[in-house]
Amino acid sequence: MSGIVCYLQRDAGGSLIQRVRLVGPGLDRSWIGDAGSSSAPINPGAALGAARAAARWVAEQLGRSRRELACVSIDSEGGLCMWVSSPSADPAILAAAMMTSETASLDEGDNGSRSEGSPLAVAATGVGLERSLQALDSTTVRARPSRRGAGEERRRLAVLSVPDAPVRVFLDELDSLKVEVRAVGSLWHAMSLAWDPSANRGPAAHDLQRALEREAAQSSPVTAVVLMAQPGRLIWSWSVGGDLLAGGTIRLRSIDLAEPEETAEPEDLGSTRRLPSAVAEDSKRALVCTRTDIGRLTTDWLAWASQIGRSPARIILVGPDTASDPLADPGAFEPDPVEMLVGAWHGAPVDARRSEDPVGDTLARLAQRPDDDSIASDPRVAMVELSRRPGRPHRRMYRWMALATLALSGLIGVLGWRLSTEAARVDSHADDAQAEIMQSMAEFATDIPGILQAPDPVAMLRSKINELKRSRTTIEHEPPILAEFQRVMDAIAGHEGVKLEQLTFHAVTPGSVLISLPEADASAGSSILLQLRQSTGVMSWRGESAGSPGTARRQYRFDGTWPTRRREGAGS
Repeated sequence: MSGIVCYLQRDAGGSLIQRVRLVGPGLDRSWIGDAGSSSAPINPGAALGAARAAARWVAEQLGRSRRELACVSIDSEGGLCMWVSSPSADPAILAAAMMTSETASLDEGDNGSRSEGSPLAVAATGVGLERSLQALDSTTVRARPSRRGAGEERRRLAVLSVPDAPVRVFLDELDSLKVEVRAVGSLWHAMSLAWDPSANRGPAAHDLQRALEREAAQSSPVTAVVLMAQPGRLIWSWSVGGDLLAGGTIRLRSIDLAEPEETAEPEDLGSTRRLPSAVAEDSKRALVCTRTDIGRLTTDWLAWASQIGRSPARIILVGPDTASDPLADPGAFEPDPVEMLVGAWHGAPVDARRSEDPVGDTLARLAQRPDDDSIASDPRVAMVELSRRPGRPHRRMYRWMALATLALSGLIGVLGWRLSTEAARVDSHADDAQAEIMQSMAEFATDIPGILQAPDPVAMLRSKINELKRSRTTIEHEPPILAEFQRVMDAIAGHEGVKLEQLTFHAVTPGSVLISLPEADASAGSSILLQLRQSTGVMSWRGESAGSPGTARRQYRFDGTWPTRRREGAGS
């Protein structure tokens, strides 16, 4: 824990905080509330006031420098440890299973039933409000067939039930005073962590290391810790590696050793009193542990061993020297509890730790343990619901979450506004484009009736174009008369003395050209024909001499024919 441990001692079945003790390095201080009759009905207002006064005292003792408690340990007053068959370890389901269960074995070896006022019913009443209920560990067992013949897989659970109404008030008051509590556990948890030699809990680097440590601890022997403490309690716990397996409490008798001496009145602190030490009012009393008490203890252990299949391999007894039973025969002598435990539980060595303040020594050892943040979430070493009780860190987290949600909402709002503005702009452009389209379509309204009212005018216009293409007449292309005329003139222009006598071009009939050749160049006609054939054109040309006998000039005639007429859609 490496810090200050706060111990709450309660009365009236756990309904009233009677004493608070702070134990830490160089620190051991106690507070006690107004004494009251434990048999009288508890006034809720008095219980509430005692819890708040205790929290204020703790805050005062811590001062302003260190506002933190490593652990709050709760005594075993009103607490029960039992085994329950349930399909789930959820506290609500556990409570329902306990209320409907026919029998269950309790920490003192009794059998509870569904009758009102039974220990099992008491342990399942007020879960979440007045009691904390949690499963310590689970073992899957074969379910018995139900009355309807169907089997249900259930688990045999070791369940811890602790009354915690004043503890909740105490924790809330500490939270309001800005005192942080890292973990809350029962005295059974504290005993297991403080005295079990195999409890090597420390900061884990990751979950795998913690799993390996847990597996190694399971191979360790079960350690039983027996604490003999005032006022008349024999408190025991079973643990493996510091993990609580089971626990219980047995009442012991206490006797006066001497007449109480007159002492100074304690300092009056209003509704509270501070004692010089945690055991001042019990310093003149001694515990009586008889064979009958050890017999009840071994009976409980045998019952638990039959349920979980394990039993203690070593026993650690922590407590003061005990007195002989004054109610026994004068000649009778009760041996030491160590000897009785050795004789009752064969094969398990008993390690006796003599202590006049067993609870204080347990808290001191607990305060020296290394820090481990995983303790608050492990039911085998802490009371999980109380350790995770919402406080200032949770409210701070919710506040920041609310602020983050508001900021995100604002961002989403701005983004939505931007998107809305952009959508309006796009709609405006779409309307303008639609208006332009309708204006363009208006030109075709005469030729295409109903195009302005059509849901898809573009498709309607495309259909009309295809219809026009299918229904139009064949178009015949005109021959290139001017191009052929230019072709002939280019061919003649390269020869001197050649005179154009006649030229005829028609779009349908063949064309003809008549030229006169000079006297000195009789081959000019053939040369012009060759040039026409080599030039690019459409008409095909042939030539021959056309002179009549007796004429003075030589003539040459060219005849050109058009190719097959080209028509659109028919190819060329």
